[in-house]
Amino acid sequence: MATNGSMCLDEKKKRSRVVVAADESSKSKKVADRSKSPRLSDDEEFQSAAPTQDQQIEELKGEIEKLQARVRDLEKQVDEKAELETEVEILKEQVDELTGSVESLEDLNQVLTVKEFQHNDELQEARKVLIQEIGEIGESSCTATELLEIGESSSNSQCLVGIKRMGELHSKPFCDALKDICSSSSEDRFSDQSVLLCNFWEQMLKDPLWHPFKVALVDGKHRELLDEEDKLLKGLKNAWGKEAYSTVVNALLELNEYNPNGRYPVQELWNFEENRRATVNEGVAALAHHLRMYHPNGRHPLQELWNFEGLFHPTNTTSMGRNS
Repeated sequence: MATNGSMCLDEKKKRSRVVVAADESSKSKKVADRSKSPRLSDDEEFQSAAPTQDQQIEELKGEIEKLQARVRDLEKQVDEKAELETEVEILKEQVDELTGSVESLEDLNQVLTVKEFQHNDELQEARKVLIQEIGEIGESSCTATELLEIGESSSNSQCLVGIKRMGELHSKPFCDALKDICSSSSEDRFSDQSVLLCNFWEQMLKDPLWHPFKVALVDGKHRELLDEEDKLLKGLKNAWGKEAYSTVVNALLELNEYNPNGRYPVQELWNFEENRRATVNEGVAALAHHLRMYHPNGRHPLQELWNFEGLFHPTNTTSMGRNS
């Protein structure tokens, strides 16, 4: 048994030696084959590497074209930027010019505004003087009807400009209403009662607690309008008619426009022909017309003996206190 085991070991060693020898022989053969095979020349190596180099050249050319395109884009952007900078400079100059123009216009506007205020103050002062002078001359004693009658007989329309008391209440509509109600009463009684009735409504007009107005939206703006549903006004219209109602309403509207805080009549230069506020020029023309008509040799009122009933000089005329 031991002999058989040792024989097997020897056999295995022999086989392994044979395998190793075979591997070494194979390796030697491969080395010999390699040494026997011919080597590539330099031209063959260059030709085998040429396709790779061409590809690299094409890739480099492509990169160069991309870079050139990028350069052209950047140059274009630089040119556009330069144009924009030039345009910005031009716009800045225009802005500076316009700013200077605006400042000049603002200064001019301020000067004109101050002058306008001055002119308005002067016009208001002239208006006050005209109202005072025309009132002293006596035009204020003429009613609107009298002025219109004078105007119809005259070719000069300046005589239709006079003084109107805004907010003044007249007793005639009340007198007419009383006549319609009590036709058998005497004229004096009508006059007395109409004056009392007119005085009552004058006191109502002065009363600050009576304010028959309402605020309404008209054309997008809040405005103060007459409240026609006011109990006193409705009672006035029902009791004394439209004429008395109209004269109270007109006086109320005039007071609310010309003197809402004081609630008493104020004088105004008035164009009776067109039923509107007269201009300063119209007032000056009316005053000049009066001076030319009644005082041709002077510029101040004169005293004269006059027949007011016949509106002409009496036969035996005597001047009183005439000034040259």
